[in-house]
Formats: sequence, structure tokens, C-alpha cells
Amino acid sequence: MYFWHTYYKFLALFSLKNPCVTFCHYICHTLIPGYKLDFETFDIKLDTEYTGRNFIYLEEIDSTNTFLLSQQDLKHGTVAFAENQTNGRGRLDRKWISQPGVNLLFSIFLNPSEIDVKKIQLYNLATSLSIAFSIENLLQIPTNLKWPNDVLIGKKKVSGILLESSSLGEKFNKIVVGVGVNVNQPYFQGKYLTEPTSLKLESKQLVSREKLFAE
Repeated sequence: MYFWHTYYKFLALFSLKNPCVTFCHYICHTLIPGYKLDFETFDIKLDTEYTGRNFIYLEEIDSTNTFLLSQQDLKHGTVAFAENQTNGRGRLDRKWISQPGVNLLFSIFLNPSEIDVKKIQLYNLATSLSIAFSIENLLQIPTNLKWPNDVLIGKKKVSGILLESSSLGEKFNKIVVGVGVNVNQPYFQGKYLTEPTSLKLESKQLVSREKLFAE
């Protein structure tokens, strides 16, 4: 497990270039209930054979994909989850921007020896379908898929998937599937190729990240 201590967060208020943003981050982590994923609730509801059975919780990381690709001796199905990503990305190296503590940002490690690597791109589609079905099952909100890696509600993007790999010689030695789901984000700033939305905006209610994650 990887955790920041409150003490160091407090010290960071005086050292980073943007103390206002850091202070908000500090307040969220220490004073707002429910900011951190309730792992116990997630674990109880999880019903998988191997995905998520080995779970790495990160309060902040540059990218969960990059993190898993840098690790050694991971178990097939290992999940790395982050409350915040400082360098999240999507296809074509586009930035994935997410507010801390309100969405689902995670990556799944796939051991090439455990899967059919000739059908690797199908895992992208399978992940998109899984996210779409989870949203529909939990919230009864219709979804659409935009090939190859987006989940939409109407014409708005609620989730994106990014499959990445590393090779040793001519063979894959690591494969990760990165997932971002806009769950409880209340607003989105900036310009986007596809207008974003969140499950909270679409359902008009706070959505349990733990229940959705376990779906």
C-alpha cells in the first residue's frame, strides 16, 4: 500500500508553487469523509476470480498505467487504483484530467502468459463493455460505445480506456489496461473533442464509487 501522511501534506502547503490547490487537496484528504475509497465495501462486493484480488491503493501517482508497467513480478489481475493522477493520459497521448477523490482511476495488469495476446485489442473492447454494463446495471442509465475506447452517455464521454504494453524482444512481457470513469465530478473545465459528463451529473445523485468499482 502507498499512503501519504497528513504531516507531509501539511508541509507541502508551504513548498509547492500553487498553495491554494495544495490546501484544497489537504482539506479533502483529512477533513472530508468519504474522500478515500472504502476498500472494505469494495472488497465485500467484489466477485471476480483474479481481477482486483491483488490491489494497490495510491493516493497520488503520475499514472496508474506507468506505475504498473514499472513494477516487477505482479500477479495476473493486479489492480492499481489512484485517488489522483498528475499525468493521466488517453489515446494519442491526450491528457486525462480528473478531480481528486471523486472518480475511478485504475489500471489492470494482464500477464501475457495468461491471455491470448493475438486478441489483445479485444481486451480494450471487453473493458469498455464491462464499464458500460456496470453503469447500466447500477444506475439504469443507457450507454453507448465509441470505438475503440470510449463509453458515452448520449454523446457525452463518461469513461475512457487505454491499453498499453511493454515488450521483451518480440514478445509482450507486460500489458496494462487503464480505466478512467467520471463518477462524482461536478463540473469540467476546458475544451474537449468529446464533451465530458459524470454519473453524478447524469443521475442527479451521488454515486457509490465502491459499488460501481465492484461491478
